[in-house]
Amino acid sequence: MVRQGNQDRFLLLRDGVYYYWRRVPKTVASLDERAPFIRQSLKTDDLAKARGQRDILEGADNLLWASMGRKSEAAATAHNHRLSAMGGAAAYQAPVCDQPNTAT
Repeated sequence: MVRQGNQDRFLLLRDGVYYYWRRVPKTVASLDERAPFIRQSLKTDDLAKARGQRDILEGADNLLWASMGRKSEAAATAHNHRLSAMGGAAAYQAPVCDQPNTAT
């Protein structure tokens, strides 16, 4: 297997389309419903566009995982805000056990 440079980390080219492909860290895998791997089509065959979209997703995931030890709802909100910059990428929803109880 040929190792890609750091410049193309988390990018996978399959059938001419780039995907964001990343392992969820073990420390937060039980909190992230996408575990053990994130696989998301970037819906482009352009490497430059794929790198830009990957940077947004990577930053959002890093922020989400860093925040998971604190308040999952705040982390999910921040993550979804970053994803909205991509124009409607799939939003993350905090696990039910971490969502505030709104029942009266």
